[in-house]
Amino acid sequence: MALKEILNFCSKYGKDYVYRPLYDNIIVLKRNRKDYNNEEILYVNNPNNVLFTGSDFTIESIIDKITGKTKDKMTVNNILLQSVITVGNKFEPFETQYYKSVIPAYYYYIYKTYNYTGEYIEFHKCGRTYAQGFYKNGMKSGRWVYYNRFHSKTEEGEYNDSVKVGEWTYWNSHNYTVHRIINHTLYPE
Repeated sequence: MALKEILNFCSKYGKDYVYRPLYDNIIVLKRNRKDYNNEEILYVNNPNNVLFTGSDFTIESIIDKITGKTKDKMTVNNILLQSVITVGNKFEPFETQYYKSVIPAYYYYIYKTYNYTGEYIEFHKCGRTYAQGFYKNGMKSGRWVYYNRFHSKTEEGEYNDSVKVGEWTYWNSHNYTVHRIINHTLYPE
């Protein structure tokens, strides 16, 4: 999909840039000051995948998640007017949520914006993976794995059109298999 093009485009931005998902777009923001708000006080495992909050940004560009292309000035202005988050070129919400990496901004609700087909990753607030699987035409499909915030599996199984099918395995917080469900029949361990 467009992720490869987006990663290539964003490779030119340094650590002073962050990424804000907005509808089916990614807004590239430049920090205007060194006050990074809650970045320094949160203990996180992978800070690139954490949804931080901050303020005082300038909009660098807006990228379409679907095509991977940047938006022209007129389209950018329309998006910003609809979102009611800017004053001139300044990004002025009460608190802006953003990521340090473009990858979680890309996956953020992408399956809701259109009939997404492709790999999907969702993150815990601490930055570790929460869910990993595949969407086909906006529906969960194939093998999905869910993790707790310590990156231990909590459940794993198959989806077909966003319905759990076949064998599903569930683990407790001590990594013991709690039970398996096969075709909606419970098999305790």
